[in-house]
Amino acid sequence: MTFLAAVEVGRLALTPKVSPRLAIHDITLREGEEAAEVNFAVEQKRRIYDRLVDAGVRYIQGGLPAKSQLDARFIREVTRENAAVEVEALVHVFTENWKEQIDAAAQSGAHRLSLLYPLSRVRLEQVQKASPEEALSRIEEGVAYAYRQGVKVRFSPPDGTRADVALLLQAFKVASKAGADVISITDTVGCMTAEGMNYLVTAAVRSTGLGVQVHCHNDFGLAMSNALAAVAAGATAVDTSVNGLGERAGNLVMAEFVTTLQYLYGVDLGIDLKKLTGLSRLVSDLSGVPLAATQALTGPNSFAHKLDTHIYGLDRTPSAYEFILPEAVGNERRIVLGKYSGPYVVRKKLAEMGQVVHEEDIPTIVQKLHEEAARLRRSIDDAELALIAKQIFETRASG
Repeated sequence: MTFLAAVEVGRLALTPKVSPRLAIHDITLREGEEAAEVNFAVEQKRRIYDRLVDAGVRYIQGGLPAKSQLDARFIREVTRENAAVEVEALVHVFTENWKEQIDAAAQSGAHRLSLLYPLSRVRLEQVQKASPEEALSRIEEGVAYAYRQGVKVRFSPPDGTRADVALLLQAFKVASKAGADVISITDTVGCMTAEGMNYLVTAAVRSTGLGVQVHCHNDFGLAMSNALAAVAAGATAVDTSVNGLGERAGNLVMAEFVTTLQYLYGVDLGIDLKKLTGLSRLVSDLSGVPLAATQALTGPNSFAHKLDTHIYGLDRTPSAYEFILPEAVGNERRIVLGKYSGPYVVRKKLAEMGQVVHEEDIPTIVQKLHEEAARLRRSIDDAELALIAKQIFETRASG
Protein backbone atom coordinates (compact mmCIF):
# COMPACT_ATOMS: atom_id res chain seq x y z
CA MET A 1 0.00 0.00 0.00
CA THR A 2 1.26 3.46 -0.89
CA PHE A 3 0.64 6.20 1.65
CA LEU A 4 0.45 9.94 1.06
CA ALA A 5 2.13 12.33 3.43
CA ALA A 6 -0.62 13.26 5.87
CA VAL A 7 -0.19 17.00 5.32
CA GLU A 8 -0.83 16.52 1.60
CA VAL A 9 -4.18 14.77 2.00
CA GLY A 10 -6.15 17.97 2.54
CA ARG A 11 -4.46 19.76 -0.33
CA LEU A 12 -5.21 16.98 -2.78
CA ALA A 13 -8.81 16.74 -1.57
CA LEU A 14 -9.67 20.45 -1.47
CA THR A 15 -7.73 22.15 -4.24
CA PRO A 16 -9.56 20.56 -7.22
CA LYS A 17 -12.88 21.78 -5.77
CA VAL A 18 -11.88 25.41 -5.25
CA SER A 19 -13.82 27.85 -7.41
CA PRO A 20 -11.58 29.83 -9.76
CA ARG A 21 -13.56 32.89 -8.66
CA LEU A 22 -12.83 32.38 -4.95
CA ALA A 23 -12.02 35.65 -3.18
CA ILE A 24 -12.14 37.10 0.30
CA HIS A 25 -14.50 39.95 1.15
CA ASP A 26 -13.27 42.01 4.06
CA ILE A 27 -15.91 42.92 6.65
CA THR A 28 -13.70 44.65 9.25
CA LEU A 29 -15.14 48.10 8.54
CA ARG A 30 -18.73 46.95 9.12
CA GLU A 31 -18.80 43.79 11.21
CA GLY A 32 -15.77 45.02 13.14
CA GLU A 33 -17.76 48.04 14.26
CA GLU A 34 -20.43 45.75 15.64
CA ALA A 35 -17.87 44.42 18.12
CA ALA A 36 -18.37 45.63 21.67
CA GLU A 37 -16.78 49.04 22.34
CA VAL A 38 -15.55 49.52 18.75
CA ASN A 39 -16.47 52.70 16.86
CA PHE A 40 -14.29 53.97 14.03
CA ALA A 41 -14.00 57.58 12.92
CA VAL A 42 -14.02 58.13 9.15
CA GLU A 43 -10.29 58.81 9.19
CA GLN A 44 -9.66 55.51 10.99
CA LYS A 45 -11.81 53.59 8.54
CA ARG A 46 -9.85 55.19 5.74
CA ARG A 47 -6.50 54.11 7.23
CA ILE A 48 -7.70 50.53 7.51
CA TYR A 49 -9.20 50.63 4.01
CA ASP A 50 -5.90 51.87 2.53
CA ARG A 51 -3.96 49.10 4.25
CA LEU A 52 -6.45 46.48 3.09
CA VAL A 53 -6.11 47.66 -0.50
CA ASP A 54 -2.33 47.73 -0.17
CA ALA A 55 -2.44 44.10 0.97
CA GLY A 56 -4.40 43.10 -2.14
CA VAL A 57 -7.99 43.03 -0.85
CA ARG A 58 -10.39 43.98 -3.65
CA TYR A 59 -13.80 43.52 -2.01
CA ILE A 60 -14.54 45.59 1.08
CA GLN A 61 -17.73 46.04 3.06
CA GLY A 62 -17.98 49.75 3.89
CA GLY A 63 -20.84 49.87 6.39
CA LEU A 64 -24.47 50.89 6.63
CA PRO A 65 -24.83 54.30 4.93
CA ALA A 66 -28.57 54.44 5.62
CA LYS A 67 -27.92 54.23 9.37
CA SER A 68 -24.70 56.24 9.58
CA GLN A 69 -23.84 59.46 7.81
CA LEU A 70 -20.19 58.75 8.63
CA ASP A 71 -20.41 55.45 6.75
CA ALA A 72 -22.06 57.21 3.81
CA ARG A 73 -19.29 59.81 3.75
CA PHE A 74 -16.60 57.14 3.93
CA ILE A 75 -18.09 55.11 1.07
CA ARG A 76 -18.48 58.22 -1.11
CA GLU A 77 -14.84 59.16 -0.58
CA VAL A 78 -13.26 55.78 -1.35
CA THR A 79 -15.49 54.90 -4.31
CA ARG A 80 -14.72 58.21 -6.00
CA GLU A 81 -11.00 57.62 -5.66
CA ASN A 82 -10.62 53.91 -6.43
CA ALA A 83 -12.83 52.12 -8.92
CA ALA A 84 -10.70 48.96 -8.77
CA VAL A 85 -12.03 48.00 -5.33
CA GLU A 86 -15.64 46.90 -5.00
CA VAL A 87 -17.25 48.51 -1.94
CA GLU A 88 -20.41 47.01 -0.50
CA ALA A 89 -23.11 48.59 1.65
CA LEU A 90 -25.60 46.74 3.82
CA VAL A 91 -29.36 47.30 3.78
CA HIS A 92 -32.00 45.90 6.14
CA VAL A 93 -34.96 45.20 3.89
CA PHE A 94 -37.01 43.78 6.76
CA THR A 95 -37.66 47.29 8.11
CA GLU A 96 -40.47 49.65 7.10
CA ASN A 97 -38.09 52.20 5.58
CA TRP A 98 -36.33 49.67 3.38
CA LYS A 99 -36.74 51.74 0.21
CA GLU A 100 -35.15 54.77 1.86
CA GLN A 101 -32.30 52.55 3.01
CA ILE A 102 -31.70 51.25 -0.51
CA ASP A 103 -31.81 54.78 -1.90
CA ALA A 104 -29.28 56.02 0.66
CA ALA A 105 -26.96 53.07 0.05
CA ALA A 106 -27.11 53.47 -3.73
CA GLN A 107 -26.55 57.23 -3.47
CA SER A 108 -23.45 56.66 -1.33
CA GLY A 109 -21.72 55.29 -4.41
CA ALA A 110 -21.49 51.69 -3.18
CA HIS A 111 -20.90 49.27 -6.04
CA ARG A 112 -22.90 46.47 -4.41
CA LEU A 113 -25.77 46.31 -1.95
CA SER A 114 -26.14 43.39 0.40
CA LEU A 115 -29.83 43.01 1.24
CA LEU A 116 -30.63 41.39 4.56
CA TYR A 117 -33.88 39.61 5.45
CA PRO A 118 -33.69 36.89 8.14
CA LEU A 119 -35.27 33.54 7.38
CA SER A 120 -34.89 31.38 10.49
CA ARG A 121 -38.14 30.47 12.22
CA VAL A 122 -37.17 32.23 15.44
CA ARG A 123 -36.40 35.47 13.62
CA LEU A 124 -39.47 35.36 11.38
CA GLU A 125 -41.94 34.47 14.11
CA GLN A 126 -40.51 36.21 17.16
CA VAL A 127 -38.72 39.28 15.73
CA GLN A 128 -40.02 40.13 12.26
CA LYS A 129 -43.54 38.83 12.96
CA ALA A 130 -43.74 37.82 9.31
CA SER A 131 -44.89 34.72 7.49
CA PRO A 132 -42.61 32.95 4.99
CA GLU A 133 -44.84 34.25 2.20
CA GLU A 134 -44.49 37.83 3.41
CA ALA A 135 -40.73 37.39 3.67
CA LEU A 136 -40.45 36.08 0.12
CA SER A 137 -42.57 38.93 -1.19
CA ARG A 138 -40.38 41.56 0.48
CA ILE A 139 -37.20 39.84 -0.72
CA GLU A 140 -38.43 39.86 -4.30
CA GLU A 141 -39.55 43.48 -4.08
CA GLY A 142 -36.39 44.62 -2.34
CA VAL A 143 -33.94 42.93 -4.67
CA ALA A 144 -35.81 44.18 -7.74
CA TYR A 145 -35.88 47.73 -6.38
CA ALA A 146 -32.16 47.67 -5.59
CA TYR A 147 -31.34 46.17 -8.98
CA ARG A 148 -33.15 49.03 -10.69
CA GLN A 149 -30.77 51.47 -8.96
CA GLY A 150 -28.00 50.18 -11.23
CA VAL A 151 -25.95 48.45 -8.52
CA LYS A 152 -24.96 44.83 -8.01
CA VAL A 153 -27.08 42.97 -5.50
CA ARG A 154 -26.28 40.24 -3.00
CA PHE A 155 -29.06 38.59 -1.05
CA SER A 156 -27.79 37.73 2.41
CA PRO A 157 -30.38 36.30 4.82
CA PRO A 158 -29.20 36.59 8.45
CA ASP A 159 -29.43 33.37 10.47
CA GLY A 160 -29.63 31.43 7.23
CA THR A 161 -27.97 28.37 8.73
CA ARG A 162 -30.99 27.92 11.03
CA ALA A 163 -33.60 28.52 8.34
CA ASP A 164 -35.77 25.81 6.89
CA VAL A 165 -33.65 24.60 3.97
CA ALA A 166 -36.57 24.52 1.53
CA LEU A 167 -37.48 28.11 2.41
CA LEU A 168 -33.85 29.23 2.15
CA LEU A 169 -33.43 27.75 -1.31
CA GLN A 170 -36.77 29.17 -2.43
CA ALA A 171 -35.67 32.62 -1.24
CA PHE A 172 -32.42 32.26 -3.18
CA LYS A 173 -34.35 31.51 -6.36
CA VAL A 174 -36.68 34.46 -5.79
CA ALA A 175 -33.68 36.76 -5.24
CA SER A 176 -31.96 35.42 -8.34
CA LYS A 177 -34.97 36.07 -10.58
CA ALA A 178 -35.30 39.58 -9.13
CA GLY A 179 -31.71 40.49 -10.03
CA ALA A 180 -29.30 39.22 -7.36
CA ASP A 181 -26.08 37.75 -8.74
CA VAL A 182 -24.69 36.56 -5.37
CA ILE A 183 -26.40 34.76 -2.50
CA SER A 184 -25.06 34.18 1.00
CA ILE A 185 -25.03 31.44 3.59
CA THR A 186 -24.89 33.43 6.82
CA ASP A 187 -24.10 31.72 10.11
CA THR A 188 -25.22 34.60 12.30
CA VAL A 189 -25.02 32.82 15.66
CA GLY A 190 -22.00 30.68 14.78
CA CYS A 191 -23.77 27.36 15.32
CA MET A 192 -23.02 25.70 12.01
CA THR A 193 -20.74 22.65 11.64
CA ALA A 194 -18.48 21.88 8.70
CA GLU A 195 -20.73 19.09 7.49
CA GLY A 196 -23.79 21.34 7.59
CA MET A 197 -22.00 24.18 5.83
CA ASN A 198 -20.84 21.88 3.04
CA TYR A 199 -24.42 20.62 2.66
CA LEU A 200 -25.95 24.12 2.47
CA VAL A 201 -23.38 25.56 0.06
CA THR A 202 -23.66 22.51 -2.20
CA ALA A 203 -27.46 22.85 -2.25
CA ALA A 204 -27.26 26.60 -2.95
CA VAL A 205 -24.81 26.15 -5.82
CA ARG A 206 -26.93 23.44 -7.41
CA SER A 207 -30.25 25.21 -7.01
CA THR A 208 -29.27 28.65 -8.35
CA GLY A 209 -25.95 28.54 -10.19
CA LEU A 210 -25.13 31.92 -8.64
CA GLY A 211 -22.01 32.89 -6.75
CA VAL A 212 -22.29 31.73 -3.13
CA GLN A 213 -20.71 33.78 -0.36
CA VAL A 214 -20.37 32.62 3.25
CA HIS A 215 -20.34 34.62 6.46
CA CYS A 216 -19.02 32.68 9.46
CA HIS A 217 -19.25 33.75 13.09
CA ASN A 218 -16.96 32.16 15.66
CA ASP A 219 -19.22 31.59 18.66
CA PHE A 220 -18.17 27.93 18.87
CA GLY A 221 -14.70 28.48 17.41
CA LEU A 222 -15.79 26.84 14.14
CA ALA A 223 -15.50 29.75 11.70
CA MET A 224 -12.35 28.38 10.04
CA SER A 225 -13.63 24.83 9.65
CA ASN A 226 -16.92 26.13 8.26
CA ALA A 227 -15.16 28.42 5.78
CA LEU A 228 -12.97 25.59 4.51
CA ALA A 229 -16.02 23.35 4.18
CA ALA A 230 -17.73 26.08 2.16
CA VAL A 231 -14.73 26.38 -0.14
CA ALA A 232 -14.75 22.62 -0.67
CA ALA A 233 -18.42 22.87 -1.67
CA GLY A 234 -17.78 25.55 -4.30
CA ALA A 235 -18.24 28.86 -2.47
CA THR A 236 -17.03 31.80 -4.53
CA ALA A 237 -16.47 34.28 -1.70
CA VAL A 238 -15.72 34.18 2.01
CA ASP A 239 -16.17 37.03 4.47
CA THR A 240 -13.10 37.63 6.63
CA SER A 241 -12.25 40.17 9.29
CA VAL A 242 -8.86 41.42 10.47
CA ASN A 243 -8.15 39.80 13.84
CA GLY A 244 -11.61 38.23 13.60
CA LEU A 245 -13.04 41.51 14.84
CA GLY A 246 -16.82 41.25 14.96
CA GLU A 247 -19.92 40.91 17.06
CA ARG A 248 -19.74 38.70 20.18
CA ALA A 249 -16.93 36.13 19.63
CA GLY A 250 -16.09 37.62 16.25
CA ASN A 251 -15.73 36.23 12.75
CA LEU A 252 -13.35 34.35 10.52
CA VAL A 253 -9.82 35.73 10.92
CA MET A 254 -8.40 36.99 7.63
CA ALA A 255 -4.75 36.16 8.31
CA GLU A 256 -5.54 32.62 9.38
CA PHE A 257 -7.79 31.91 6.41
CA VAL A 258 -5.65 33.29 3.58
CA THR A 259 -2.41 31.87 5.01
CA THR A 260 -3.96 28.46 5.59
CA LEU A 261 -5.24 28.36 2.03
CA GLN A 262 -1.88 29.36 0.58
CA TYR A 263 0.48 27.27 2.70
CA LEU A 264 -1.60 24.22 3.56
CA TYR A 265 -3.84 23.96 0.50
CA GLY A 266 -1.83 25.68 -2.22
CA VAL A 267 -4.56 28.24 -3.01
CA ASP A 268 -3.28 31.79 -3.57
CA LEU A 269 -5.96 34.45 -3.16
CA GLY A 270 -3.68 37.29 -4.23
CA ILE A 271 -3.15 38.70 -0.75
CA ASP A 272 0.32 39.98 0.17
CA LEU A 273 0.86 37.87 3.27
CA LYS A 274 3.83 39.99 4.39
CA LYS A 275 1.39 42.83 5.08
CA LEU A 276 -0.76 40.79 7.49
CA THR A 277 0.99 41.46 10.79
CA GLY A 278 1.16 45.20 10.20
CA LEU A 279 -2.51 45.25 9.25
CA SER A 280 -3.39 43.18 12.29
CA ARG A 281 -1.61 45.55 14.66
CA LEU A 282 -3.10 48.64 13.01
CA VAL A 283 -6.64 47.33 13.47
CA SER A 284 -5.84 46.42 17.07
CA ASP A 285 -4.56 49.94 17.74
CA LEU A 286 -7.47 51.73 16.06
CA SER A 287 -10.17 49.47 17.46
CA GLY A 288 -8.80 49.44 20.99
CA VAL A 289 -9.14 45.65 21.06
CA PRO A 290 -5.81 44.16 22.21
CA LEU A 291 -4.21 41.61 19.94
CA ALA A 292 -3.93 38.32 21.79
CA ALA A 293 -0.31 37.36 22.43
CA THR A 294 -1.07 33.91 21.02
CA GLN A 295 -3.07 35.16 18.00
CA ALA A 296 -2.14 32.76 15.22
CA LEU A 297 0.44 34.11 12.76
CA THR A 298 0.25 37.80 13.70
CA GLY A 299 0.38 37.72 17.51
CA PRO A 300 3.59 38.75 19.30
CA ASN A 301 4.10 35.23 20.64
CA SER A 302 3.08 33.27 17.56
CA PHE A 303 6.75 32.75 16.67
CA ALA A 304 8.17 32.89 20.21
CA HIS A 305 10.36 30.04 21.50
CA LYS A 306 11.61 29.27 25.01
CA LEU A 307 12.47 25.58 25.33
CA ASP A 308 16.23 25.03 24.99
CA THR A 309 15.97 22.06 22.65
CA HIS A 310 13.61 23.96 20.33
CA ILE A 311 16.00 26.87 20.00
CA TYR A 312 18.84 24.47 19.31
CA GLY A 313 16.76 22.95 16.51
CA LEU A 314 15.74 26.35 15.11
CA ASP A 315 19.37 27.37 14.79
CA ARG A 316 20.00 24.35 12.61
CA THR A 317 16.84 24.54 10.51
CA PRO A 318 13.83 26.78 11.26
CA SER A 319 11.47 24.24 9.70
CA ALA A 320 12.16 21.94 12.64
CA TYR A 321 9.83 24.06 14.78
CA GLU A 322 8.13 26.47 12.35
CA PHE A 323 6.03 25.45 9.37
CA ILE A 324 6.48 28.89 7.83
CA LEU A 325 8.98 31.62 8.55
CA PRO A 326 7.65 34.58 10.56
CA GLU A 327 8.75 36.95 7.79
CA ALA A 328 6.22 35.27 5.48
CA VAL A 329 3.43 37.07 7.33
CA GLY A 330 5.44 40.14 8.34
CA ASN A 331 6.10 38.89 11.87
CA GLU A 332 9.36 38.11 13.65
CA ARG A 333 10.82 35.30 15.73
CA ARG A 334 11.33 35.88 19.44
CA ILE A 335 13.58 33.94 21.79
CA VAL A 336 12.40 34.32 25.36
CA LEU A 337 14.04 33.28 28.62
CA GLY A 338 12.29 31.40 31.40
CA LYS A 339 12.12 28.23 33.47
CA TYR A 340 12.70 25.98 30.48
CA SER A 341 15.69 27.89 29.14
CA GLY A 342 18.93 25.93 29.31
CA PRO A 343 22.67 26.23 28.77
CA TYR A 344 22.39 26.48 24.98
CA VAL A 345 20.19 29.57 24.90
CA VAL A 346 22.04 31.22 27.80
CA ARG A 347 25.34 30.92 25.93
CA LYS A 348 23.66 32.13 22.74
CA LYS A 349 22.06 35.17 24.34
CA LEU A 350 25.19 36.24 26.21
CA ALA A 351 27.31 35.83 23.08
CA GLU A 352 24.86 37.98 21.08
CA MET A 353 25.24 40.70 23.70
CA GLY A 354 29.03 40.45 23.47
CA GLN A 355 29.30 39.43 27.09
CA VAL A 356 32.18 37.14 28.03
CA VAL A 357 31.04 34.28 30.24
CA HIS A 358 32.99 31.49 31.85
CA GLU A 359 31.71 28.00 31.17
CA GLU A 360 31.90 27.11 34.84
CA ASP A 361 29.30 29.84 35.56
CA ILE A 362 26.69 28.55 33.08
CA PRO A 363 24.93 26.04 35.41
CA THR A 364 24.61 28.68 38.13
CA ILE A 365 23.32 31.29 35.65
CA VAL A 366 20.70 28.84 34.38
CA GLN A 367 19.56 28.00 37.90
CA LYS A 368 19.32 31.67 38.87
CA LEU A 369 17.42 32.40 35.65
CA HIS A 370 14.84 29.74 36.53
CA GLU A 371 14.43 31.08 40.05
CA GLU A 372 13.93 34.66 38.89
CA ALA A 373 11.42 33.67 36.19
CA ALA A 374 9.39 31.72 38.77
CA ARG A 375 9.58 34.54 41.32
CA LEU A 376 8.56 37.25 38.83
CA ARG A 377 6.09 34.99 36.98
CA ARG A 378 7.26 36.28 33.61
CA SER A 379 10.08 35.91 31.13
CA ILE A 380 13.51 37.39 31.80
CA ASP A 381 14.79 39.98 29.35
CA ASP A 382 18.30 40.20 27.96
CA ALA A 383 19.39 42.97 30.30
CA GLU A 384 18.27 40.96 33.31
CA LEU A 385 20.15 37.91 32.05
CA ALA A 386 23.30 40.00 31.60
CA LEU A 387 22.96 41.29 35.16
CA ILE A 388 22.52 37.76 36.52
CA ALA A 389 25.64 36.62 34.67
CA LYS A 390 27.60 39.63 35.90
CA GLN A 391 26.60 39.11 39.53
CA ILE A 392 27.46 35.41 39.42
CA PHE A 393 30.86 36.12 37.85
CA GLU A 394 31.66 38.81 40.42
CA THR A 395 30.54 36.58 43.31
CA ARG A 396 32.76 33.74 42.14
CA ALA A 397 35.69 36.04 41.42
CA SER A 398 35.51 37.69 44.84
CA GLY A 399 35.23 34.43 46.65
